[in-house]
This record gives sequence, C-alpha cells and structure tokens, in this order.
Amino acid sequence: MEDQKVTVLYRFERNCPSESLTNGDGTSNVRIWDRKFKVIRETPCFYIVREHGMYGKEKRVGKKTRRPFAYRTRKEALQSYIHRCNRAIALSKYQIKYAQLAQEAAKKLWDEENPSEKPYQINPNDVFDCWAP
Repeated sequence: MEDQKVTVLYRFERNCPSESLTNGDGTSNVRIWDRKFKVIRETPCFYIVREHGMYGKEKRVGKKTRRPFAYRTRKEALQSYIHRCNRAIALSKYQIKYAQLAQEAAKKLWDEENPSEKPYQINPNDVFDCWAP
C-alpha cells in the first residue's frame, strides 16, 4: 500500500453550535465531518496538502510521524478522532476536579475571613445552564 499514489488525506473534526449541545427532544446537536486535504506534492518525509484544491494555505503532513495531522484513510482518521476525543474528555475531567477543589478552598477561606456573614452561596445567574451536564 506504501507504493500507491496518495491523492487525498483525511481528518475528522466536530462542529459544536454555540446555542445548545442538544435539541429540544434530547438528540445531539454536535456534528462530525471529515475534512479532505488534496495532496499537491510529496517529499520523502512529507505530503504537502491544501484543503481547497488550488487555493488555500499549504500544510506539511508528516509521512512517518506517530500522530500526523491527516491520514491516508478515513478509518485511520476516525480512529485518531476518537483518540483525540478521549484525550479531551480526560483533560476536561481533570480541569473540573481542579476547579471544584479550588472552589472549596475559596469557600473555606471566605468562611474564615467573614465569620459573621452567612456562608458563601453560589448565585444561580452566574452558572451557564447550557454547559451543565
């Protein structure tokens, strides 16, 4: 398969609408699609690609790198996309845990510095409902 001429590379990406992640009936509003990059020339180590044929910025994509920007097949590109999503989920979980710990520390400090006032309460208007799970 290495000696076949590559003309297109693939990369999956997602579209997250800003208004809501779900529709009113609970179905997902997030869409994924495959971006196609036309190979305009090759070097021994790189594919030189453009997304829009003759127009657009050229990009180098490594042939032998562990995680290239785009892949020779849709299957490889989809596997990479799933891996990138898993990594984003893991990072987001870590950031949520870190923020919760920081929030607890801030509440404790508030209660220590303001003992005469009632405990700190979160204003529901400060929380973005569209981002809540």
